[in-house]
Amino acid sequence: MKLRGFLGGTLLVSGFAVLWVLLLLPGPGETLPDIIRIGGLFHPDDDHQEIAFRYAVEKINSDKTILPRSKLLAQIERISPQDSFLASKRVCHLLRVGVAAIFGPQSSHTASHVQSICDTMEV
Repeated sequence: MKLRGFLGGTLLVSGFAVLWVLLLLPGPGETLPDIIRIGGLFHPDDDHQEIAFRYAVEKINSDKTILPRSKLLAQIERISPQDSFLASKRVCHLLRVGVAAIFGPQSSHTASHVQSICDTMEV
């Protein structure tokens, strides 16, 4: 199964899982929390991307060799492809609930706003 990346690139689910693990590995002396929230911003027509996202989270959670003491929790938000204001509000909501990363959205119109907020907040 393939996933579309942040700005429309394609990755395999196994590559997606490896990417998340690399992003979430703690530095020396650090430990991961029990629950790691991962945000997903999807447009109404992004059913396949949302399914692939949920599948990747499930796959990582089912393999205890990847994150033995932690569990990923998908936080899904639906946004309109042309509503950058709503996208910004959803990103702020995801950040308030403590997501470690945000995947999406697919639309370049909303993705640029999401990317800007994530860059500022170092997510």
